[in-house]
Amino acid sequence: MSIKRATIIKSVLVGWLGILALATLYFILLTWVGHDWRHPFQQFLTVKYWMSALFLGFGLQLALFWYTKLMIKIKQAQRVAVANTGVSAATMIACCAHHLFEVVPILGLSAVSIFLARYQVYILGLAVMANGLGVYYMARMIKQHKLHQINI
Repeated sequence: MSIKRATIIKSVLVGWLGILALATLYFILLTWVGHDWRHPFQQFLTVKYWMSALFLGFGLQLALFWYTKLMIKIKQAQRVAVANTGVSAATMIACCAHHLFEVVPILGLSAVSIFLARYQVYILGLAVMANGLGVYYMARMIKQHKLHQINI
């Protein structure tokens, strides 16, 4: 098996593991907040399309990041990976910001919680858009540095 093929397989695996990790974190957090193991499933069904897009976007972004990181190591250009890490991390933080409304009542900020719960779909929409921008940025980085053209 070629190094490039192995890199693609590793990247896809990391993407799927990222989806699984994010979904697990989502279900654990919502079970803890709702004090009921059925709450995460009910909440997920309420916003299933947005959450599915968020989970898949996160996995795709993680896979692209992993691919970029591995291919840049091959090209010996570490400075690009360092610059890319900051943007990717910021995008991932932005994509998960909608979970803030679940923790806010615990902190005693009920008014903020009501506001965030009321605009949950809009917040999820912004998170999905931020995730999409992260995927676009990663794809652009791969194209710009011709990482997809490396023949190994």
